[in-house]
Amino acid sequence: MLPILLFELKYRLRRPATYGYFFILFLMSLMFVSTKGIQIGGAVGQVFRNAPFIINQVTAVMMIFGTLIISAVMGVPIYRDFEHRFHEIMFTTPVKKWQYLTGRFLGSYIICILILSSIVWGIFVGQFMPWTDKEVLGPIVPLAYIQPIINYILPNTLLLGAIFFASGSYFRSQLAIYVQGVLFISAYIMINTLISDADTNPIYTLLDPFGLSATQIVTKYWTTADKNVQIVPLQSWLLYNRLIWTAVGLVFSALFFRFFQFTKAAPSFGKKKKSTDLNDTPTAALTLPDLALPFVPQDFSWAASVKKWAFLTRFHTRNILRSVPFIAITLCGIFILATNSVQIGQLGDTPTLPLTYMVMDVVTGSFALFILIIITFYVGELVWKEREVQLSGIIDASPLSSTVNLVAKFGAMVLVEAMLLAIIMVAGIAIQLYRGFADIDYVLYLKYLYLYTLPGYVLLTLLAFFVHNIVSNKFVGHVFMIMYYVFNIVLFALDINHNMLYYGNKPEVTYSGMNGFGHFVKPVLAFTTYWGLLGAAMFVAATLLYQRGIETNFTAKLRNFGQRYKTSAARFSLPLLLLLFVLCGSFVFYNTNILNKYRTPKAERQLNIDYELLYKKYENKPQPRIVSSVVAADIYPDTRQLDFKGVMIIKNKNNTPIDSVIVQLPNNAQINSLTVGKNAKLVLNDPNIGFYIYQLAQPLQPTDSIELSYNLHYGEKGFPNNGGTTSIVENGTFVNSSLLPSIGYSNGGELQDPDERRKAKLPKRANDMPPATDSTNLARNYISSDSDWIRFDATVSTSPDQIAIAPGYLQREWTENGRKYFHYKMDRPILNFYSFLSARYQVLRDKWNDINIEIYYHPQHTYNIDRMVAAVKKTLDYCSKNFSPYQHKQVRIIEFPRYASFAQSFPNTIPFSESIGFILDIDPETNIDFATYVTAHEVAHQWWAHQVIGANVEGATITSETMAQYSAIMVMEHEYGKGMIENFLKYELDSYLRGRARETKAENPLMYNQNQPYIHYRKGSLAMYALKDYIGEDKLNAALKSYVQKVAYQEAPYTTSIEFVDYLRKATPDSLQYLIKDLFETITLYGNETKKATYKANANNTFTVSMDIAADKFRSDSLGVETKVPFKDWIDVGVYAKGKNDKDTLIYLQKHLISKSQQTILVTVTQQPTKCGIDPLHILIDRDSDDNTKTVSKE
Repeated sequence: MLPILLFELKYRLRRPATYGYFFILFLMSLMFVSTKGIQIGGAVGQVFRNAPFIINQVTAVMMIFGTLIISAVMGVPIYRDFEHRFHEIMFTTPVKKWQYLTGRFLGSYIICILILSSIVWGIFVGQFMPWTDKEVLGPIVPLAYIQPIINYILPNTLLLGAIFFASGSYFRSQLAIYVQGVLFISAYIMINTLISDADTNPIYTLLDPFGLSATQIVTKYWTTADKNVQIVPLQSWLLYNRLIWTAVGLVFSALFFRFFQFTKAAPSFGKKKKSTDLNDTPTAALTLPDLALPFVPQDFSWAASVKKWAFLTRFHTRNILRSVPFIAITLCGIFILATNSVQIGQLGDTPTLPLTYMVMDVVTGSFALFILIIITFYVGELVWKEREVQLSGIIDASPLSSTVNLVAKFGAMVLVEAMLLAIIMVAGIAIQLYRGFADIDYVLYLKYLYLYTLPGYVLLTLLAFFVHNIVSNKFVGHVFMIMYYVFNIVLFALDINHNMLYYGNKPEVTYSGMNGFGHFVKPVLAFTTYWGLLGAAMFVAATLLYQRGIETNFTAKLRNFGQRYKTSAARFSLPLLLLLFVLCGSFVFYNTNILNKYRTPKAERQLNIDYELLYKKYENKPQPRIVSSVVAADIYPDTRQLDFKGVMIIKNKNNTPIDSVIVQLPNNAQINSLTVGKNAKLVLNDPNIGFYIYQLAQPLQPTDSIELSYNLHYGEKGFPNNGGTTSIVENGTFVNSSLLPSIGYSNGGELQDPDERRKAKLPKRANDMPPATDSTNLARNYISSDSDWIRFDATVSTSPDQIAIAPGYLQREWTENGRKYFHYKMDRPILNFYSFLSARYQVLRDKWNDINIEIYYHPQHTYNIDRMVAAVKKTLDYCSKNFSPYQHKQVRIIEFPRYASFAQSFPNTIPFSESIGFILDIDPETNIDFATYVTAHEVAHQWWAHQVIGANVEGATITSETMAQYSAIMVMEHEYGKGMIENFLKYELDSYLRGRARETKAENPLMYNQNQPYIHYRKGSLAMYALKDYIGEDKLNAALKSYVQKVAYQEAPYTTSIEFVDYLRKATPDSLQYLIKDLFETITLYGNETKKATYKANANNTFTVSMDIAADKFRSDSLGVETKVPFKDWIDVGVYAKGKNDKDTLIYLQKHLISKSQQTILVTVTQQPTKCGIDPLHILIDRDSDDNTKTVSKE
């Protein structure tokens, strides 16, 4: 064995490929650490790029790509002996089977380990590169570089090595070696899709052969501090996973060693063919009779070439469709497609209806990778097939045209791609029918798949044919294609994002039920034509480079190119295609860069940098405040243009005169006129940033006012690089007041990313929002810092077939000059925060008391509008009874296209994306009713933001977003009971814990949050519901009502979270005051777990439940460093029994005083228990809520 092992090692160490594999992985991991060009593993924010967690993740992820390398190394040792016919000698020597196989296997296995170790070596060495940003690196932890080798490289290489070694040895085919790695990755994707709900059932992670899912379970709630210092432990589900798959690898190896035979024949697929070995044929049979050969006419006409092309196209298409790898890859894709179908448009656990365009998003995305694999692999197979089966000499000597041959192969690939898209269409239709949805848009399938998707695959096919006709080896061609994919990723990471620089790229299209394909058709067509011309030119070049004969080197191909170019039609077609490519490129460039402004992400960041460097000095300069806005908005849906004309009244609310006014506008605004007061002089004009300073003719005295008038235009000429704005569209325009002038400097325009700020040498920002003691920002509200409460009047015009909407009450509607006009006016002051919408709407009208309720919706989206109306009524009822009267006479919900997925509350007007409410498929028995939840949340904002608004300081969002969350939860609880709330709170808890694990800056307590969604939404829900649960809904709402009475419609200085929490503190009994500290003032987490649960039946038909619980309490700092603290807390203990529909139902829920880490609790119930536990409703913030309850077993 040892000589064979040493021979295998020496052979591999002499091969350039070994060092090539090592260098590729080494370079990728080195670049990951030393640059931002490669992003793997979640190294964001304050997580170090050399953190133990990141090293672990990078190694685990890159092992997936390493599958192809393991296949290339482990699949060939035995095949190599057969390929070189050395097996006939080897099998006749006295070497034993186990020695031969063990030597070959171990030699290749060791080489694979050495190659894959380059991943951790690259990370280690990358830290010392001179260009590496040392600020993103932490201390070196030696064990962090060893543990991933133990966790992933050793066991995964054993498993994959055993499979690929056996496969290559058994099939003894180069095709098998090429395909097996791809098939395994495809199978892994399929398995990973299958176990996508491993979070709720961790046992599924045992099915993951790479161990990534198990790792995610072990580390899913790790904070920044955990990731920076902790080694990923080989324990729990990760340990079980590694043991199982290591055992699978060993068993597989043992079985192969047992059944391998020293024989010459390799297996074949299909029918057994009769041997044609001449040694088996009698000599007499070799004597051929005299034959009169028929005359074959030579036909080189165009028609004959077409016939040959058609025949060869069918021939190659059949061969691809019948090949085992193609069938295997396609089946994997179909399986993943079917599995992903349950997640169509998923919002939490609630799916959307299987509308055709929603299904298309899922099925095309699910299948895309497999089509790319098929193109990459089979183009190489087609180009090199004749040489591999040693028929190239015959075919090259035949009169078959190289052009006809290549065009037939190209046609076969396009046919295969079209058939795969047909499979996708059939699968999509089947999914819709299976879900009971029969309103299928067949035309949309055809348009999306064959007019938008197929051209992209055709372009990739053209590139692949060109590449394989340049290189001299099929394997090199595959490497070049993979490098092309990687190169695109790297280009994007380097902020190079112009579609003219990415072969085959075009703007992404989001199909909307309201707006269809919209304005994306023109740019998609232009970019597809642009790249199609280049692709066609490359294919023509490929036909000229195509090599006939035994020479395949590049020099011979270039010689062929020159000879054929002079004598073929290509001397006309190739220059023409290149000329058209340049002309089309000029047209595209004219649209993207001349008619429209194109900026790279780096250039956009530079604008933020310049803004701060140049104008930060004006941040605290006293400025007037907007007190009135009268605006006329003219929307032109057909041309996607928008004009604003208006007058703002700005008033000096300071104690000192103001000599100049700072005006800001978006830098894409076309300013037709902009005037401030009378005879004000423009002294600073920066249209690139949108920053202007006007020197007043006379200083504006305190309490005095002047007019700011404007005439603005927004719109695009031609098409920009990204395809165009999605806010001004043909049907579903939605814009807001951010397009209008604002006053003063805003730190929202500064560069936010801490790493980018450091690189730009900008000072470190302590917080995104100022402290609650900042007197300047206490005088500003956090939504509109340049105004308080304003008077509002708007006239909106649009196309005659559309309805235009703005906040306020409709005063008048009329038609003039072929346009429709709507005049709206508010009857009371509002925040300087309003919107304008226009679309072809139908309207559902209803009432709650004297309040008008209107739903403006797309005519086909009637699915949930009644549910929305009901939610509006319930929210108006709950908030009016518990907080204060509703201030308006109407509530309007207005649908807009799914280019964005949110709803937003303006005064009495709520724009609502079609994707998050209108097309949800809601079953309240099994899903969270997100249509009701989102509607209730946004209606609640009419109190929490539009009555009560916080100062522009830390914690401001607790009085808006957190309270809107609380109001929505209470509406849902009164409607659906605690069952749905239990699911919703679990969803919120998991979202909060995952959010803090991804924190890029610093986590803050709820009352000091820096406008951090995972805190003010998710933790806010949990905190307010917990407080309600402990002190009672009535008592909490009474405190909130008092707070609203005190601060509603407040002028500066505005309320803060400190004042808000003080009201809660006063309503909380002394015995529960710790809750205020835990929920609002600190970052407090629990470690509650039910260790053991049993029950025994009593003589009186009762049951005694015994549960051993563990409980701990922790305080965390901003980075997630946790400290255990003593506690004496009241915590829920619950017991479940079978209830309606055989579902677990709470039969006992009481608070128990818990003060010890280990405690046994006895509870008596009247029904046979099924499960029990501590904090079963997830009211407290538990680090791992999955172990709160446990199934009860009988003693």
